[in-house]
Amino acid sequence: MRISRHLPVILCFTLAFAYTSATRAAVSSVPDDLAIRAALYDFHQGNYLSALITYPESDASADAQLLRAQTLAQFGLLDSAKKILETLVRDHGGKLRAEAAFELGRIDYRMGRYGDAIDAFKRINGLDKRLLPIYRRYNAAAMLAQGDLTEAAKVLSKIEDSVWAGYAYQNLAYEYYKKDSDPSRALISMRVAEALSGVTSKDSPDAEVRELNSRIHLAAGQMSIDSLDYEKAITFLNKVSVDGASAPQALYLHGLAHAKAGRFRQAIQSWYRVKKYPLIEDGVADAFMGLAFAFDKEGYTSKSIRSYLEAISVLDKEVRTLDTVISTVNEIGAVSALLRESSLDRLEWFLADSIATNTPKVSYLIYLISDPDLLQQVERIAEIDVMIDNLSIWQHDLSVFESMLASRVTGFKRGAKSAQSKIGAAQVVRLKQRRDNLLAELTQAEAENNFISVASGELQSQFDRANTLASRVDVIKNAKAVSAQDRDHLTEKIRILNGILVWDAKEQYEQNLQSLRREFFEVDKEIERYEANLNSFATVVSGGPDRFESLLGSTEDKKKQNAAVLTKAKQLLADADKEFTAASLTMLTAKRNQLNNRNETAQQALAHLYERLAMQQYELAERQRKIEEEKRLAEEQARLKLQGKKAAQPAKGAL
Repeated sequence: MRISRHLPVILCFTLAFAYTSATRAAVSSVPDDLAIRAALYDFHQGNYLSALITYPESDASADAQLLRAQTLAQFGLLDSAKKILETLVRDHGGKLRAEAAFELGRIDYRMGRYGDAIDAFKRINGLDKRLLPIYRRYNAAAMLAQGDLTEAAKVLSKIEDSVWAGYAYQNLAYEYYKKDSDPSRALISMRVAEALSGVTSKDSPDAEVRELNSRIHLAAGQMSIDSLDYEKAITFLNKVSVDGASAPQALYLHGLAHAKAGRFRQAIQSWYRVKKYPLIEDGVADAFMGLAFAFDKEGYTSKSIRSYLEAISVLDKEVRTLDTVISTVNEIGAVSALLRESSLDRLEWFLADSIATNTPKVSYLIYLISDPDLLQQVERIAEIDVMIDNLSIWQHDLSVFESMLASRVTGFKRGAKSAQSKIGAAQVVRLKQRRDNLLAELTQAEAENNFISVASGELQSQFDRANTLASRVDVIKNAKAVSAQDRDHLTEKIRILNGILVWDAKEQYEQNLQSLRREFFEVDKEIERYEANLNSFATVVSGGPDRFESLLGSTEDKKKQNAAVLTKAKQLLADADKEFTAASLTMLTAKRNQLNNRNETAQQALAHLYERLAMQQYELAERQRKIEEEKRLAEEQARLKLQGKKAAQPAKGAL
């Protein structure tokens, strides 16, 4: 079973449907236009599950169905997406039909149905210009998959300048390279890919353009080396960005091209730069061994030996590290070992200056997801993780809501809310009585033309102060504290003041009456509103236990449904983990065997170097011995010859 693009559609669709059913209630209150915008945002951000949940089911427009089909396809529900798209192609025309046919062709291509994809692409007419490069790239790719290079080239001859054009011609170049013994057509296609993709510099600010630039020139360099054109290979490889993912392999090939051309000193310079990259990347292990070989070719035997020893050391350490990684993945699974915090985070890394970005765990994960199938598995695992996290949060929220509802039911049964309702009703009665009393006073004041009673509060306050002042004058009058003339003068002033106040009250009498009637009218409305709210509250309270018990039952059902979906999601994650673990172990074991073979090769090369040095030393010693032996023999012969001459001479006495 494959959990990535070959994931069982029925199981995935059942899980997604249950997931969305359990959560759609949370977004059902969002207005449709806002929900549509939120779904579009999620779609373009790659949050396809959130888009499926958010998009309103009530929108049955053709554009909405197209978006739903695109979202289903991106989420992996290809068959469900195809049904919608086939309906759109059948029932509509124009750009909508063209885009639906385009999406249908892309789905067939992803499913490996290249013939069906080509048939779908043939039905496209009037596609939006912005999609044309992508359409032609997929159409050509489907033709290449069927081995029809001629038709693919015809399609690509019409493609517009874009990054998609670069990818398309790069794929065409690979196919030419596989088919032709002469790489000329492949190299020409690579140059076209460079031109059409807009790649003008390896320092382009666009990361995707820089990476495409590097891949194009890396592939062209490899092709040139294979065709023995080393100078052209170096020209291509010089254009690869040293900051990109292709840098280690490009540097290795750069050194290889120099070595093939006999320039071992330049090869050493290139290969030495590769040593900072993780050994698991292509070309790095070969660069370690190439250094030793190049030093040997340059006559630096001691440096060659040190380089071989270094290569053996780092390869041996890397193999042991890989054994640890393989053991950990086999023990706890690839998800826990590589995608979660694990003991692999503490693996020692011999590149101390690169520990922030090139830890072993990260390097191995990058190596694994360089395989498209494993990348899709990791993306699927990430989607399931998000699903599980959200479901767990909702399970907790439902538990809290369930507890709150149970508490409410208990509270209603105790009658606490009913008591509050009765208190509110008594307050309404008292308010009505107070309003009736005030209204009676107003009616009496109106009948008696009591201007002061309906005057403003400020005027009434002034009138009260004037009466108080008159009372104090009476007290003074009785006490005879001032003269009679002063008392009469004060009394007259107070009388005039009262007259003025009464006059002002009379002037404002009608206005004050109308204002008081309006205020009574507003008071009546407020009392009615308050009484209506109390009645509504009493109605809610009377049916409260039943309503909350109903909500409690519904919450319990949702909680069970959510728990069931959570269980399915965890099982799906376990299945995905098993597949990811098996595929990871296969790749890691293959890399481990490859590095181990490199290690053995380095040991053999070092042994041969030692053997050659021993032979050279032996031959040198032999030559030295022969020279010394010849010298000794020559000296012996000279000595014997001298002795013979001496023996042949007559003695002086004999003469």
